[in-house]
Formats: sequence, structure tokens, C-alpha cells
Amino acid sequence: VRVREPQSGGGAVLESKGRNDCAKAYVGGFIRGLGYKRMVFRSDNEPSILALLKDVSAGCPELEVIFRNSPQGDSRANGLAEVGVREVKNQTRVLLSELQTNYGGKINLKDDAVVTWLVRHAANCINRGRIGTDGLTPERRRTGRRWKRPCVTFGEACYFKPISVKHRQGHEYRMIKGIYV
Repeated sequence: VRVREPQSGGGAVLESKGRNDCAKAYVGGFIRGLGYKRMVFRSDNEPSILALLKDVSAGCPELEVIFRNSPQGDSRANGLAEVGVREVKNQTRVLLSELQTNYGGKINLKDDAVVTWLVRHAANCINRGRIGTDGLTPERRRTGRRWKRPCVTFGEACYFKPISVKHRQGHEYRMIKGIYV
């Protein structure tokens, strides 16, 4: 029995359906980051999703895109995508709970900008950490290498060196304290 698992997946928060420059930029950047030359876009026949996928494929001329739509009325045809969405939602809930516990308060899901970053981070955690039935993570399956970089917990205070800082003189700090998102 061949089990099909989601490869790499992404997640983003959008204000509305339909043509959206932010969504187009995110999906296009995500796809370019995967490094594939040929992709199959599978989706249901929802006009807003089809329009987004066409915009993204037009914005990635180096990518050969094959469109496959699920049959009308077949809810199981997009089962793999639905599993991916469910996993990102579950991981987002876990990270949100941890963030609220660490900061001792509630986060407003509608107004707080941190939620946008939280959803993207949840998808990245799944890509780099979830082990499939073949014993590999999506990241390793895609690149052939394990993810070895140290990971910081979402919302954790840490020190970082800003990209714009070249060489500071005197008593100025080279590292700045920030919160990882």
C-alpha cells in the first residue's frame, strides 16, 4: 500500500478570499523557495483559489505548472490538502497556547499581528519536524538533508544581530534583544 503524505506545506492568514497581492506574493515566494522546476497545483473548483493559482503561475515563469482540479462533488479528492490544513490549524493552536501561557494573557486572534506570523511558523515546524511513514521530514525529503539549525521557541526573547549593523564603534551593542516571531 502506498501512502501519500503531504510534502511541504505553508500557511498564511488572509483578510478575505479572492485576488490578493499578499497571498500571491506569499505563495509565489513559498513555491520559489521549494526549488522545484515543475509542480502540480491541485485544488477544488472554487473560483478564488483558481484565480490565485493562475496569478501565482503567471508570476513564476520559470516554473512548469500543471493544474489538476478535483471532480465536482467529490469531497475526498482533496483529502491530502484537508489533512495539511488540519495539521497547520492544530499546530497553530498548540503554539498559541504556549505563547499565551508564557506571556500570561490572551491574544486577540482578530487584531493581533503576531497571529499572522504564528500560522507561518506552525507550517514551518511541521515541515522541519514531522516525520512521515518513510522516516523522513518534508524538509529532508525535499532537500536530502536534515534540518540542523537551532530553533527558537515562537515568542521567546533572544538576542540578534541586525542585518543593517556593519561594525559599530565604542560602547554600542552589536546584539539587540528582541522577540522571535
